[in-house]
Amino acid sequence: MILLLIAPAIVVPAVVLLGFAGCNEGLGLQQTTVFATLIDAVAKSDDTITLTWSFGGDSQGFPAAAFLFQRTDPTAAQTFFEAAASPFDDTGLESGAGYQYRVRPVRNNGTFGDWSALVTAATFLPTFQQYLPGDDPGWQSYTLVQRIEAPLLSVNGATIQITVRAASTGGASIDRIYISQLSPSGDPYDSGSDLTKVYDSSTDGPPIAVPANTSLPLAAIGYNLDHNQPLLIAADFSAAPPSAIAYVEPVPASDAVAYYHQGAEAALSDRSVNYVSTDRIYLIEKISIG
Repeated sequence: MILLLIAPAIVVPAVVLLGFAGCNEGLGLQQTTVFATLIDAVAKSDDTITLTWSFGGDSQGFPAAAFLFQRTDPTAAQTFFEAAASPFDDTGLESGAGYQYRVRPVRNNGTFGDWSALVTAATFLPTFQQYLPGDDPGWQSYTLVQRIEAPLLSVNGATIQITVRAASTGGASIDRIYISQLSPSGDPYDSGSDLTKVYDSSTDGPPIAVPANTSLPLAAIGYNLDHNQPLLIAADFSAAPPSAIAYVEPVPASDAVAYYHQGAEAALSDRSVNYVSTDRIYLIEKISIG
């Protein structure tokens, strides 16, 4: 008799607990085994980080309707936002700043999965910026080498991104862009041994098209920039269509010098007595490092 009286006291709380657990699940309070892995967070520019993740499945049979991100900024403030599919560009960030991210899936029944591990990334920091108000047409079939002197470069870095600008009167078509720093000795136009490709249409795709009155960040590349040395940036312009680029003049020769000649060349090491130097800054609007 005593056992019979005790049994309901055991069974009823168990039912209540099961019901409460189901209620938690419906309200999204209970996390079940739903995995999303934040694979990478990589700087894309001064104000953008690209997030890449994967979805590992759902033990309850509900697919992910979206993915919820938590971003922690340098002040430790947290922001939450959703993305539908990988990859995703998180924009509007502070330049040269570090951010932490984690992600969790949002199931199509409104409940959440588990948070991923934290991943850290930092946006690029501009080491050179210049407003280019002028228009300069007629660059088709020319090679331009811009020498940005060390006083204009403020930061070292292992990743470099160059932003170019076309004139307001027309766009530019660029076949090749290479960068280098000076060799220990020789001609000031000499590339030395560290000639590095930013883009080459002979191997990488069509020429770079820069629309009129537009700034275009090029793809970031690995490069050990030493801000104590000048940086050489060589651009070969397509024979057609016509190319127009932006520029600013005059600037002191201690800040920047340009070399150019007709007949596009693919390498900085091709020197000639026919090069002309000018105290202008052409084409290069910004240099950012990471």
